[in-house]
Amino acid sequence: MRDLSRASGLDLRLDSQKHALAFGKTVVLGHTKEAGSLKYRLYGDAREIKDTDILRKNKLRFDLILLAFGRRGFQMPRTPGSCPQGGFPELYEALYGEAWFLLQKENKEDCRVIEDVILVKVKPGRKIIIPPGYGYILINPGKDDLVAAGFSSSRVTCESEKYLKAKGGAYFIFKDNLGEIFEPNPFYRDVPYIRIAVVSARIERFGVSSNEPVYNLLSKGIEKLDFLNNPAKYDYSDVFEFV
Repeated sequence: MRDLSRASGLDLRLDSQKHALAFGKTVVLGHTKEAGSLKYRLYGDAREIKDTDILRKNKLRFDLILLAFGRRGFQMPRTPGSCPQGGFPELYEALYGEAWFLLQKENKEDCRVIEDVILVKVKPGRKIIIPPGYGYILINPGKDDLVAAGFSSSRVTCESEKYLKAKGGAYFIFKDNLGEIFEPNPFYRDVPYIRIAVVSARIERFGVSSNEPVYNLLSKGIEKLDFLNNPAKYDYSDVFEFV
């Protein structure tokens, strides 16, 4: 068992043999979900029992995602895909392992026309803000399990049906001995070139720090998560640096 308590802010461990998360007695979950073919497990609405009221009062939800190592051919483990509805952002961090987020913005009139595609590479311990209007797929590019955690507004509903119908995002991403391969998904009619990015240090103006688990904001500055419920008050234009 690998202890992730310090990294996550929760009583949490990673069981690498079972590719699962194990929780202490003080942690409760709202629901779980998995897609074995994608090596994906979601632990939804995770929280310390003592934090239940403050999460509900501030309309926040905390989720954990585990992507087990192991490729399907050359494809890397990934989530099915999620598109937050209502123009809300989301906040994630890579607790264990490197995380890749494949973001895409679709045309409002035709979901098969994609206006922007960004691959954001997030190092362990770093945070990422998913800007409003973007759907995303989380990818595990490493040689070990990936554990990611994230805050979102509890008012957010996430739609995955379009991703399931398309069997993925705007690009299929493969990795072999020669490096990364980006193959456009033929389901989509119009796909722009993919942009590669890392997280900008400027996201610290949102109150997130690389030295502190985001879960700790519940007790050390929950007002810093205001942007999750009031997105129109904030500017997300510089949360990435393009490489």
